[in-house]
Amino acid sequence: IQVRYNYCACGQRMNKKSTKCLACENERRLGNTSSVYPPVEELIKMIKESSVLAVGKKLGVSDNAVRYYLRRRGVDTKLIV
Repeated sequence: IQVRYNYCACGQRMNKKSTKCLACENERRLGNTSSVYPPVEELIKMIKESSVLAVGKKLGVSDNAVRYYLRRRGVDTKLIV
């Protein structure tokens, strides 16, 4: 029996039914936001000056969306305030 593998555009081996490898899929999901956020450092500065809720309203998203965005980039939101 010959085993046939599927390969992603980056050259990584992937599952049979997948269209991308895990690394490429995670990279795509990380950048998939419907709102445009400022750089992380600026976002942290904005939160320190006001609150997560105020920053969320300014960006047109919820406060939880701001927390989630920062968490996905490795920032602990509990330590900001």
